[in-house]
Amino acid sequence: MPKATHRRRGEGCAQNMVRAERNVRVVSLDERDHALLLSLLEHKVLTTHQIKSLYFRSFRRCQHRMKELGDSGFVSSFTVGRGFGEGRPPACWFLTKTGLNQIAEVKDVRASDLSWVPDKSYRWSQMLAHRLGVNAFFCALAEASRAHEGHCLVTWRPEHWVRTRATEIKPDGFGRYLYPGAACDFYLEYDRGTEAFGALARKLEGYLKLAAGWTKEQELLGFPNLLIIVPEGVREGEVGSAWQDVLRTAIRLAGNCHTAYLKARPSVRRRLNDAVLEAVYIKDRKMGRAEFSEVFGPLFSRPSSNKAMKVDLAGRCVNRLPLLFALRSQASA
Repeated sequence: MPKATHRRRGEGCAQNMVRAERNVRVVSLDERDHALLLSLLEHKVLTTHQIKSLYFRSFRRCQHRMKELGDSGFVSSFTVGRGFGEGRPPACWFLTKTGLNQIAEVKDVRASDLSWVPDKSYRWSQMLAHRLGVNAFFCALAEASRAHEGHCLVTWRPEHWVRTRATEIKPDGFGRYLYPGAACDFYLEYDRGTEAFGALARKLEGYLKLAAGWTKEQELLGFPNLLIIVPEGVREGEVGSAWQDVLRTAIRLAGNCHTAYLKARPSVRRRLNDAVLEAVYIKDRKMGRAEFSEVFGPLFSRPSSNKAMKVDLAGRCVNRLPLLFALRSQASA
């Protein structure tokens, strides 16, 4: 018979603890990992496919690294249910408190100074589909830019960084895309077809009001383009109709500029002057000549500016007014 063995009390527990410590793998974070954690802090939730578009060439490598970061407690994930036949849902990753502390340590700030939302709020957020759609566009644009020399998505500001109390607009994001010899700044509106026509028209009207008050003292040179992503062709027509409705209203009001200027407060008059005039030259206490802005210059340079002016509302860009794109969004991966 085999000889019986006797263990001391607690010996088995100690051996299990030693074995567990050997199985724990210490993950050292590199520059890419820190950038990844910072992206999750800024953009809240990113899927595995979106993270791959930003930081990896191999999807399998991306999955492996995210698992390592998840096992180490820096990030966590959840999946959103899909209907029958729609395939396996993507993993949605978000930053944990451990990851937040890591970012704070690298940036040499307190964790409480960083904008961070508790973990449980993401999975049940009613804005999750909208947020993932916005993030998918920017991630796809960043990945596509790498295939062209001299192209780069150099700036991506999330929604909560773009919103300001001084304006009536609430863009879903802001981007600056560099290409050889120039750059394109744009506001993004990710439309899922849930807004009524009136709400959509008021949103577009807000962009026109912001453009009217845009001055050279702003952070960016020139008013950014407006990029609208719509889910289908029918919605694209609705967006176009709303845009034309806003332009008709703006053109109708423009016919009463003189009356509006006389009735306006001094602060509003200054905004109108900034929008219309570049410089006014005075000679012998009389106005000699005036230089108009790019938008209004063509209007006042016509031989007879008191005649009715025909405006093509169907045009994509008229006299360098804010450019409007209406794109059909592709099916999400």
